[in-house]
Amino acid sequence: MGVLAGWLVCVPALMAAVARPGWMVPKVNASTWWLRSAADPRVFAAVSNVFLAGCLLLAAAFLALMTRRMVTGNRQERAIRLPVVTAAIVAAIASGVVVTLTTLRGPNDEVFAVEGMAELSVPIAFLVSFGQQRLTRLSELVTGFDETTSTVRLLREVLRTTLRVPELELMVWSEADLCYMTVDGYPADVDSFGPGTVVERVMGSDDRPLALLAASAWVGRDRTIISSAVAMSRLALEKFQLSRRLLTAEYDARQKLVADLHDGAQLELYVLKAILSRVDDPDPDVRSDELAQARHRLQAAIEQISNLAHGVYPTTLSHAGLAKAVQEVADYLDELVRISIPPERLPAAVEKTVYFLIREALTNAHKHARAETIDVIVTREGGLVTICVRDDGRGGADAQGASLGNASRPHSGARRPVEC
Repeated sequence: MGVLAGWLVCVPALMAAVARPGWMVPKVNASTWWLRSAADPRVFAAVSNVFLAGCLLLAAAFLALMTRRMVTGNRQERAIRLPVVTAAIVAAIASGVVVTLTTLRGPNDEVFAVEGMAELSVPIAFLVSFGQQRLTRLSELVTGFDETTSTVRLLREVLRTTLRVPELELMVWSEADLCYMTVDGYPADVDSFGPGTVVERVMGSDDRPLALLAASAWVGRDRTIISSAVAMSRLALEKFQLSRRLLTAEYDARQKLVADLHDGAQLELYVLKAILSRVDDPDPDVRSDELAQARHRLQAAIEQISNLAHGVYPTTLSHAGLAKAVQEVADYLDELVRISIPPERLPAAVEKTVYFLIREALTNAHKHARAETIDVIVTREGGLVTICVRDDGRGGADAQGASLGNASRPHSGARRPVEC
Protein backbone atom coordinates (compact mmCIF):
# COMPACT_ATOMS: atom_id res chain seq x y z
CA MET A 1 0.00 0.00 0.00
CA GLY A 2 2.91 2.36 0.73
CA VAL A 3 4.55 1.64 -2.64
CA LEU A 4 1.23 2.10 -4.43
CA ALA A 5 0.57 5.44 -2.74
CA GLY A 6 4.10 6.67 -3.49
CA TRP A 7 3.84 5.56 -7.10
CA LEU A 8 0.53 7.33 -7.67
CA VAL A 9 1.89 10.59 -6.23
CA CYS A 10 5.57 10.78 -7.19
CA VAL A 11 5.49 9.53 -10.80
CA PRO A 12 2.68 11.91 -11.91
CA ALA A 13 4.66 14.76 -10.33
CA LEU A 14 7.64 13.73 -12.48
CA MET A 15 5.38 13.59 -15.53
CA ALA A 16 4.18 17.11 -14.82
CA ALA A 17 7.79 18.29 -14.61
CA VAL A 18 8.58 17.10 -18.18
CA ALA A 19 5.25 17.95 -19.82
CA ARG A 20 3.27 20.88 -21.06
CA PRO A 21 -0.27 21.50 -19.74
CA GLY A 22 -1.99 20.22 -22.84
CA TRP A 23 -0.16 16.92 -22.74
CA MET A 24 -1.65 15.86 -19.43
CA VAL A 25 -4.96 17.79 -19.43
CA PRO A 26 -6.71 18.01 -22.81
CA LYS A 27 -8.45 21.27 -23.79
CA VAL A 28 -6.57 23.23 -21.17
CA ASN A 29 -6.90 27.01 -21.13
CA ALA A 30 -3.86 28.92 -22.37
CA SER A 31 -3.80 31.02 -19.18
CA THR A 32 -3.56 27.97 -16.90
CA TRP A 33 -0.63 28.13 -14.51
CA TRP A 34 1.96 25.38 -14.90
CA LEU A 35 5.24 24.88 -13.15
CA ARG A 36 8.33 25.74 -15.20
CA SER A 37 9.85 22.61 -16.61
CA ALA A 38 11.99 21.29 -19.41
CA ALA A 39 9.24 19.81 -21.55
CA ASP A 40 10.36 16.87 -23.60
CA PRO A 41 7.82 14.74 -25.52
CA ARG A 42 10.04 11.66 -25.63
CA VAL A 43 10.78 11.75 -21.90
CA PHE A 44 7.10 12.42 -21.15
CA ALA A 45 6.02 9.46 -23.29
CA ALA A 46 8.56 7.17 -21.62
CA VAL A 47 7.55 8.23 -18.11
CA SER A 48 3.87 7.81 -19.02
CA ASN A 49 4.46 4.27 -20.28
CA VAL A 50 6.47 3.39 -17.16
CA PHE A 51 3.72 4.87 -14.98
CA LEU A 52 1.03 2.88 -16.77
CA ALA A 53 3.04 -0.35 -16.57
CA GLY A 54 3.79 0.20 -12.89
CA CYS A 55 0.12 0.85 -12.14
CA LEU A 56 -0.84 -2.38 -13.89
CA LEU A 57 1.79 -4.36 -11.97
CA LEU A 58 0.83 -2.84 -8.61
CA ALA A 59 -2.87 -3.40 -9.31
CA ALA A 60 -2.19 -7.03 -10.21
CA ALA A 61 -0.07 -7.49 -7.07
CA PHE A 62 -2.81 -5.91 -4.94
CA LEU A 63 -5.46 -8.19 -6.42
CA ALA A 64 -3.24 -11.24 -5.96
CA LEU A 65 -2.58 -10.32 -2.34
CA MET A 66 -6.26 -9.79 -1.55
CA THR A 67 -7.22 -12.99 -3.38
CA ARG A 68 -4.62 -14.93 -1.40
CA ARG A 69 -5.94 -13.54 1.87
CA MET A 70 -9.48 -14.40 0.78
CA VAL A 71 -8.44 -18.01 0.17
CA THR A 72 -6.35 -18.48 3.33
CA GLY A 73 -8.67 -16.61 5.74
CA ASN A 74 -11.55 -18.07 7.69
CA ARG A 75 -15.19 -17.33 6.98
CA GLN A 76 -15.33 -14.12 9.00
CA GLU A 77 -12.10 -12.80 7.48
CA ARG A 78 -13.38 -13.52 3.96
CA ALA A 79 -16.60 -11.65 4.72
CA ILE A 80 -14.58 -8.66 5.96
CA ARG A 81 -12.26 -8.57 2.90
CA LEU A 82 -14.93 -9.25 0.28
CA PRO A 83 -15.92 -5.55 -0.21
CA VAL A 84 -12.28 -4.56 -0.84
CA VAL A 85 -11.68 -7.38 -3.31
CA THR A 86 -14.92 -6.64 -5.16
CA ALA A 87 -14.17 -2.91 -5.38
CA ALA A 88 -10.61 -3.61 -6.55
CA ILE A 89 -11.85 -5.92 -9.31
CA VAL A 90 -14.39 -3.32 -10.45
CA ALA A 91 -11.73 -0.58 -10.42
CA ALA A 92 -9.29 -2.80 -12.37
CA ILE A 93 -11.91 -3.58 -15.01
CA ALA A 94 -12.82 0.11 -15.30
CA SER A 95 -9.17 1.10 -15.62
CA GLY A 96 -8.61 -1.52 -18.34
CA VAL A 97 -11.62 -0.30 -20.30
CA VAL A 98 -10.47 3.32 -19.97
CA VAL A 99 -6.94 2.50 -21.15
CA THR A 100 -8.33 0.59 -24.13
CA LEU A 101 -10.77 3.34 -25.14
CA THR A 102 -8.18 6.06 -24.66
CA THR A 103 -5.70 4.17 -26.84
CA LEU A 104 -8.25 3.61 -29.62
CA ARG A 105 -10.24 6.86 -29.55
CA GLY A 106 -8.14 9.32 -27.58
CA PRO A 107 -8.82 11.04 -24.26
CA ASN A 108 -12.45 11.50 -23.23
CA ASP A 109 -13.73 13.36 -20.13
CA GLU A 110 -16.74 11.06 -19.62
CA VAL A 111 -14.54 7.96 -19.68
CA PHE A 112 -12.16 9.47 -17.11
CA ALA A 113 -15.12 10.37 -14.87
CA VAL A 114 -16.35 6.76 -14.90
CA GLU A 115 -12.83 5.56 -14.08
CA GLY A 116 -12.58 7.99 -11.16
CA MET A 117 -15.87 6.81 -9.68
CA ALA A 118 -14.82 3.16 -10.03
CA GLU A 119 -11.50 3.83 -8.32
CA LEU A 120 -13.26 5.78 -5.53
CA SER A 121 -15.07 2.58 -4.56
CA VAL A 122 -11.78 1.09 -3.29
CA PRO A 123 -11.23 3.45 -0.29
CA ILE A 124 -14.97 3.30 0.44
CA ALA A 125 -14.72 -0.51 0.51
CA PHE A 126 -11.78 -0.20 2.94
CA LEU A 127 -13.97 1.89 5.27
CA VAL A 128 -16.78 -0.68 5.05
CA SER A 129 -14.37 -3.53 5.81
CA PHE A 130 -12.91 -1.60 8.74
CA GLY A 131 -16.40 -1.13 10.21
CA GLN A 132 -17.18 -4.82 9.70
CA GLN A 133 -13.94 -5.77 11.44
CA ARG A 134 -14.73 -3.64 14.49
CA LEU A 135 -18.27 -5.04 14.71
CA THR A 136 -16.93 -8.59 14.39
CA ARG A 137 -14.47 -8.00 17.25
CA LEU A 138 -17.28 -6.54 19.34
CA SER A 139 -19.55 -9.52 18.66
CA GLU A 140 -16.73 -11.92 19.57
CA LEU A 141 -16.18 -10.02 22.80
CA VAL A 142 -19.88 -10.05 23.70
CA THR A 143 -20.14 -13.74 22.83
CA GLY A 144 -17.50 -14.48 25.45
CA PHE A 145 -19.78 -13.21 28.23
CA ASP A 146 -21.67 -16.35 29.16
CA GLU A 147 -22.21 -18.22 32.39
CA THR A 148 -19.74 -20.99 31.54
CA THR A 149 -16.72 -18.76 30.88
CA SER A 150 -14.37 -18.31 33.81
CA THR A 151 -13.38 -14.80 34.84
CA VAL A 152 -9.70 -15.40 34.04
CA ARG A 153 -10.41 -16.82 30.57
CA LEU A 154 -12.81 -13.96 29.87
CA LEU A 155 -10.17 -11.43 30.93
CA ARG A 156 -7.66 -13.00 28.53
CA GLU A 157 -10.13 -12.79 25.64
CA VAL A 158 -10.93 -9.16 26.48
CA LEU A 159 -7.20 -8.32 26.47
CA ARG A 160 -6.66 -10.11 23.18
CA THR A 161 -9.60 -8.43 21.49
CA THR A 162 -9.10 -4.94 22.90
CA LEU A 163 -5.34 -4.78 22.36
CA ARG A 164 -5.41 -6.81 19.11
CA VAL A 165 -2.81 -9.28 20.37
CA PRO A 166 -4.30 -12.74 19.64
CA GLU A 167 -1.27 -14.62 20.99
CA LEU A 168 -1.28 -12.94 24.43
CA GLU A 169 -1.32 -15.38 27.37
CA LEU A 170 -2.48 -14.71 30.94
CA MET A 171 -1.36 -16.67 34.02
CA VAL A 172 -2.94 -15.81 37.37
CA TRP A 173 -1.26 -16.16 40.75
CA SER A 174 -2.88 -18.70 43.09
CA GLU A 175 -2.45 -18.11 46.82
CA ALA A 176 -3.51 -21.66 47.58
CA ASP A 177 -0.98 -23.29 45.23
CA LEU A 178 1.72 -20.58 45.53
CA CYS A 179 2.28 -20.62 41.78
CA TYR A 180 0.93 -19.10 38.57
CA MET A 181 -2.00 -20.94 36.97
CA THR A 182 -3.11 -21.03 33.33
CA VAL A 183 -6.65 -20.09 32.32
CA ASP A 184 -7.40 -23.83 32.21
CA GLY A 185 -6.48 -24.25 35.88
CA TYR A 186 -3.10 -25.96 35.50
CA PRO A 187 0.23 -24.79 36.94
CA ALA A 188 2.00 -22.57 34.41
CA ASP A 189 5.52 -23.44 33.27
CA VAL A 190 7.06 -20.00 32.91
CA ASP A 191 10.42 -21.43 31.79
CA SER A 192 8.81 -23.10 28.77
CA PHE A 193 8.39 -19.83 26.88
CA GLY A 194 10.80 -19.24 24.05
CA PRO A 195 13.67 -16.74 24.15
CA GLY A 196 11.72 -14.20 22.10
CA THR A 197 8.74 -14.14 24.47
CA VAL A 198 8.21 -11.08 26.66
CA VAL A 199 6.87 -11.86 30.16
CA GLU A 200 5.46 -8.96 32.18
CA ARG A 201 4.58 -9.22 35.87
CA VAL A 202 1.27 -7.73 37.14
CA MET A 203 1.45 -6.60 40.77
CA GLY A 204 -1.46 -5.51 42.95
CA SER A 205 -1.79 -2.24 44.84
CA ASP A 206 -0.48 -4.04 47.95
CA ASP A 207 2.59 -5.32 46.03
CA ARG A 208 1.21 -8.85 45.91
CA PRO A 209 1.60 -10.83 42.67
CA LEU A 210 -1.55 -10.98 40.57
CA ALA A 211 -0.62 -12.41 37.19
CA LEU A 212 1.92 -12.81 34.40
CA LEU A 213 1.38 -11.60 30.84
CA ALA A 214 3.28 -13.35 28.05
CA ALA A 215 3.44 -12.16 24.44
CA SER A 216 5.77 -12.22 21.45
CA ALA A 217 8.76 -9.93 21.13
CA TRP A 218 7.09 -7.39 18.84
CA VAL A 219 4.43 -6.79 21.48
CA GLY A 220 7.11 -6.25 24.11
CA ARG A 221 8.65 -3.48 22.04
CA ASP A 222 5.38 -1.54 22.16
CA ARG A 223 5.23 -0.31 25.75
CA THR A 224 1.77 1.17 25.17
CA ILE A 225 0.29 -2.28 24.62
CA ILE A 226 2.15 -3.77 27.58
CA SER A 227 1.23 -0.97 30.00
CA SER A 228 -2.43 -1.10 28.87
CA ALA A 229 -2.56 -4.86 29.36
CA VAL A 230 -0.98 -4.59 32.82
CA ALA A 231 -3.39 -1.82 33.90
CA MET A 232 -6.47 -3.68 32.65
CA SER A 233 -5.35 -6.94 34.27
CA ARG A 234 -4.60 -5.28 37.60
CA LEU A 235 -7.98 -3.55 37.72
CA ALA A 236 -9.98 -6.64 36.73
CA LEU A 237 -8.12 -9.10 38.99
CA GLU A 238 -8.23 -6.83 42.06
CA LYS A 239 -11.96 -6.35 41.54
CA PHE A 240 -12.39 -10.10 41.14
CA GLN A 241 -10.45 -10.80 44.34
CA LEU A 242 -12.50 -8.22 46.22
CA SER A 243 -15.75 -9.79 45.02
CA ARG A 244 -14.51 -13.23 46.04
CA ARG A 245 -13.57 -11.96 49.52
CA LEU A 246 -17.00 -10.36 49.91
CA LEU A 247 -18.73 -13.59 48.90
CA THR A 248 -16.57 -15.55 51.34
CA ALA A 249 -17.34 -13.09 54.14
CA GLU A 250 -21.07 -13.30 53.37
CA TYR A 251 -20.92 -17.10 53.40
CA ASP A 252 -19.04 -17.12 56.72
CA ALA A 253 -21.58 -14.71 58.20
CA ARG A 254 -24.45 -16.96 57.11
CA GLN A 255 -22.73 -20.01 58.56
CA LYS A 256 -22.19 -18.19 61.85
CA LEU A 257 -25.84 -17.15 61.91
CA VAL A 258 -26.95 -20.73 61.30
CA ALA A 259 -24.64 -21.97 64.05
CA ASP A 260 -25.93 -19.34 66.50
CA LEU A 261 -29.53 -20.25 65.73
CA HIS A 262 -28.83 -23.96 66.09
CA ASP A 263 -26.80 -23.75 69.29
CA GLY A 264 -28.77 -20.93 70.88
CA ALA A 265 -32.41 -20.17 70.17
CA GLN A 266 -33.21 -23.52 68.56
CA LEU A 267 -31.80 -25.43 71.54
CA GLU A 268 -33.83 -23.32 73.95
CA LEU A 269 -36.99 -23.97 71.94
CA TYR A 270 -36.37 -27.73 71.96
CA VAL A 271 -35.99 -27.65 75.75
CA LEU A 272 -39.17 -25.55 75.95
CA LYS A 273 -41.00 -28.15 73.86
CA ALA A 274 -39.86 -30.93 76.21
CA ILE A 275 -40.98 -28.94 79.26
CA LEU A 276 -44.40 -28.18 77.77
CA SER A 277 -44.92 -31.88 77.09
CA ARG A 278 -44.80 -32.44 80.89
CA VAL A 279 -47.17 -29.62 81.83
CA ASP A 280 -50.22 -31.95 81.90
CA ASP A 281 -48.89 -33.58 85.09
CA PRO A 282 -51.78 -33.89 87.66
CA ASP A 283 -49.63 -32.54 90.48
CA PRO A 284 -50.18 -28.72 90.61
CA ASP A 285 -46.75 -28.13 92.16
CA VAL A 286 -45.08 -29.98 89.29
CA ARG A 287 -47.13 -28.02 86.75
CA SER A 288 -46.20 -24.74 88.40
CA ASP A 289 -42.51 -25.65 88.40
CA GLU A 290 -42.67 -26.76 84.75
CA LEU A 291 -44.44 -23.54 83.70
CA ALA A 292 -41.81 -21.47 85.48
CA GLN A 293 -39.08 -23.34 83.62
CA ALA A 294 -41.00 -22.89 80.37
CA ARG A 295 -41.21 -19.11 80.90
CA HIS A 296 -37.49 -19.03 81.68
CA ARG A 297 -36.60 -20.98 78.56
CA LEU A 298 -38.96 -18.88 76.43
CA GLN A 299 -37.37 -15.67 77.69
CA ALA A 300 -33.90 -17.09 76.95
CA ALA A 301 -34.96 -17.98 73.40
CA ILE A 302 -36.40 -14.50 72.88
CA GLU A 303 -33.16 -12.91 74.05
CA GLN A 304 -31.12 -15.18 71.78
CA ILE A 305 -33.24 -14.26 68.76
CA SER A 306 -33.16 -10.57 69.72
CA ASN A 307 -29.37 -10.62 69.93
CA LEU A 308 -29.15 -12.28 66.54
CA ALA A 309 -31.58 -9.77 65.04
CA HIS A 310 -29.30 -6.90 66.06
CA GLY A 311 -26.66 -8.12 63.60
CA VAL A 312 -28.96 -8.80 60.65
CA TYR A 313 -29.24 -6.03 58.08
CA PRO A 314 -32.96 -5.61 57.28
CA THR A 315 -34.04 -5.82 53.65
CA THR A 316 -36.43 -2.88 53.98
CA LEU A 317 -33.59 -0.62 55.11
CA SER A 318 -31.41 -1.45 52.12
CA HIS A 319 -34.21 -1.15 49.55
CA ALA A 320 -36.70 1.39 50.92
CA GLY A 321 -34.65 3.54 53.29
CA LEU A 322 -34.57 4.48 56.95
CA ALA A 323 -38.13 5.84 57.28
CA LYS A 324 -39.75 2.68 55.89
CA ALA A 325 -37.55 0.42 58.03
CA VAL A 326 -38.38 2.33 61.24
CA GLN A 327 -42.09 2.32 60.33
CA GLU A 328 -41.89 -1.46 59.91
CA VAL A 329 -40.53 -1.77 63.47
CA ALA A 330 -43.16 0.64 64.82
CA ASP A 331 -46.01 -1.41 63.31
CA TYR A 332 -45.30 -4.22 65.80
CA LEU A 333 -45.56 -1.95 68.87
CA ASP A 334 -48.69 -1.21 70.86
CA GLU A 335 -47.77 2.45 71.27
CA LEU A 336 -48.51 5.21 68.77
CA VAL A 337 -45.20 6.00 67.06
CA ARG A 338 -44.90 9.36 65.29
CA ILE A 339 -41.99 9.33 62.83
CA SER A 340 -40.24 12.37 61.33
CA ILE A 341 -37.37 11.21 59.12
CA PRO A 342 -36.14 13.03 55.97
CA PRO A 343 -36.66 11.02 52.76
CA GLU A 344 -33.10 11.37 51.40
CA ARG A 345 -30.81 8.39 51.92
CA LEU A 346 -27.86 8.49 54.30
CA PRO A 347 -24.51 6.75 53.76
CA ALA A 348 -24.96 3.00 54.25
CA ALA A 349 -22.85 2.72 57.42
CA VAL A 350 -24.54 5.76 59.01
CA GLU A 351 -28.00 4.56 58.01
CA LYS A 352 -27.41 1.15 59.58
CA THR A 353 -26.12 2.71 62.81
CA VAL A 354 -29.08 5.08 63.05
CA TYR A 355 -31.54 2.25 62.38
CA PHE A 356 -30.22 -0.02 65.13
CA LEU A 357 -30.03 2.88 67.59
CA ILE A 358 -33.69 3.80 66.94
CA ARG A 359 -34.79 0.19 67.15
CA GLU A 360 -33.05 -0.25 70.51
CA ALA A 361 -34.65 2.94 71.82
CA LEU A 362 -38.12 1.84 70.66
CA THR A 363 -37.63 -1.57 72.29
CA ASN A 364 -36.60 0.02 75.58
CA ALA A 365 -39.55 2.43 75.51
CA HIS A 366 -41.95 -0.43 74.78
CA LYS A 367 -40.58 -2.69 77.52
CA HIS A 368 -39.99 -0.20 80.34
CA ALA A 369 -41.65 3.19 79.78
CA ARG A 370 -45.35 2.23 79.79
CA ALA A 371 -45.85 4.99 77.23
CA GLU A 372 -48.76 5.73 74.95
CA THR A 373 -46.93 7.82 72.37
CA ILE A 374 -43.36 7.66 71.07
CA ASP A 375 -41.78 10.31 68.83
CA VAL A 376 -38.87 9.48 66.51
CA ILE A 377 -37.20 12.57 65.03
CA VAL A 378 -34.14 12.45 62.74
CA THR A 379 -32.55 15.66 61.50
CA ARG A 380 -29.51 16.20 59.33
CA GLU A 381 -27.43 19.36 59.27
CA GLY A 382 -24.24 19.34 57.28
CA GLY A 383 -22.22 16.30 58.25
CA LEU A 384 -24.15 15.56 61.46
CA VAL A 385 -27.29 13.43 61.93
CA THR A 386 -29.21 13.84 65.20
CA ILE A 387 -31.60 11.12 66.40
CA CYS A 388 -34.21 11.90 69.03
CA VAL A 389 -36.50 9.20 70.46
CA ARG A 390 -38.96 10.60 73.05
CA ASP A 391 -41.96 9.05 74.82
CA ASP A 392 -44.58 10.15 77.36
CA GLY A 393 -43.93 7.25 79.73
CA ARG A 394 -43.09 7.15 83.42
CA GLY A 395 -39.31 7.74 83.02
CA GLY A 396 -36.93 6.61 85.73
CA ALA A 397 -34.32 4.91 83.55
CA ASP A 398 -31.24 3.62 85.35
CA ALA A 399 -28.40 6.05 84.66
CA GLN A 400 -25.84 3.35 85.52
CA GLY A 401 -27.24 0.79 83.13
CA ALA A 402 -26.78 0.24 79.40
CA SER A 403 -30.08 1.91 78.53
CA LEU A 404 -30.24 4.79 76.09
CA GLY A 405 -32.59 6.72 78.37
CA ASN A 406 -31.74 9.74 80.49
CA ALA A 407 -32.75 9.40 84.15
CA SER A 408 -32.74 13.15 84.74
CA ARG A 409 -35.66 13.66 82.37
CA PRO A 410 -39.27 13.11 83.44
CA HIS A 411 -39.74 10.80 80.47
CA SER A 412 -37.86 7.99 78.79
CA GLY A 413 -35.98 9.13 75.74
CA ALA A 414 -32.75 9.11 73.78
CA ARG A 415 -30.90 11.72 71.77
CA ARG A 416 -27.68 10.86 69.98
CA PRO A 417 -25.67 12.64 67.28
CA VAL A 418 -24.02 10.49 64.62
CA GLU A 419 -21.40 11.74 62.18
CA CYS A 420 -22.06 11.21 58.47
